[in-house]
Amino acid sequence: MRLTIREKASTEDSYELQKLNSDSQWNFCRLSNKPLELPIVSDYKGHLFNKDEIIRWLLDPEKQDYNVQQVEEFQHVQRLNDVVDLRNLRQVDETGVIHCKFGDDAFRANGSMRFVYLAPCGDVFPKNIISKTTESCPRCKNKISDGDIVTINPVSQQDIDNLEERYRAVGQKGLYHNGKKRKTKKTLKRKPEPTHEGDFKRTKP
Repeated sequence: MRLTIREKASTEDSYELQKLNSDSQWNFCRLSNKPLELPIVSDYKGHLFNKDEIIRWLLDPEKQDYNVQQVEEFQHVQRLNDVVDLRNLRQVDETGVIHCKFGDDAFRANGSMRFVYLAPCGDVFPKNIISKTTESCPRCKNKISDGDIVTINPVSQQDIDNLEERYRAVGQKGLYHNGKKRKTKKTLKRKPEPTHEGDFKRTKP
């Protein structure tokens, strides 16, 4: 079936918009839309942020500088433990393009080239370097498991579902996204009450 000129133009515009959105995810902070600059961090969804923008987000409890969509989309980022500092990266001064030091590939969507990072160490690698059978980080040699692999800017629904499943599993283990243990609420001890004689006695819990 042949497309009309209007349909063809609409299809081309849609493709260009998807391409623009895909490229922007690798070049701009998802929170501020400012160009990415090292140091950068990532949440459990594989989104990329400038670290200073995340700190600014956390220091604004009322979120007055953000719109409703931003508050809803990033409400899971409530502390620094909810993001991971990304490592094994370098930024080209002239262009600002970020590269993965492993292979020196440009840090962006480039055809079939995808990237992952390992939580909690945060080292970034091309996706084809890391597999479910990888036992340790190729850079820092820390032991890893399948659940430590986070796809950056996932495209396929399978990758997105895997990250959601990982997030739930990490929470059930009592851990934050960066692998640190969640603080549990401790039972507060009641202060002793004074007796008539001026002495103190402990009250029963």
